[in-house]
Amino acid sequence: MARDATQTFVPGVGELYTAPPGTPYPANPAAPAAPWVQVGHTSRENPLQTNRTGGEVTTQGSWQDPAMRTSISPVTWSVAFSLLQYDPPSLKLYYGSNSAVTAEGRVRPPKTPVPTSAALFVRIVDGRREHYRHYDRTEIIAADAEEFDVEKLAALPVSATILGLDGQDHLGEITPPAERPAGATANGPRPTGD
Repeated sequence: MARDATQTFVPGVGELYTAPPGTPYPANPAAPAAPWVQVGHTSRENPLQTNRTGGEVTTQGSWQDPAMRTSISPVTWSVAFSLLQYDPPSLKLYYGSNSAVTAEGRVRPPKTPVPTSAALFVRIVDGRREHYRHYDRTEIIAADAEEFDVEKLAALPVSATILGLDGQDHLGEITPPAERPAGATANGPRPTGD
């Protein structure tokens, strides 16, 4: 593998989007349109973390060859991020899709939460270059306790477990960093008529 500085990036700005499970990769990844919906403000201090569980390697052998082959246990991937907006959509992602919302806009966390099933799209901006991640199906739910610090914005840490679609042998798509598509800005598409 040759060294290529164009394939490095600094995750300076980012957006997360959800859509119904199985929603395909957006036609314009720099500005995903409906049915993709922005998640809203997320933490800048810990913008995104990919986690891996499982995948332990076991060496198997015979009496004659103690290291004949290896086997790997199943791997589960997840993406963690912290929601900063305390609105009903964010609270439902944290407390469960079956959270009730009253007529007055109050959210009622359920005794037995149900994760939100959704496709997830991540757009990461580094100047004029962008990096994208598309996961066909995830389940999103609280990952940790709410974070309250008098010097920081309160946060709702969530985790999106990446499940993929039945019949597919992959979990999604990750693009190498590349120049932003023509006609788009760091905050989305340029207004028409410029």
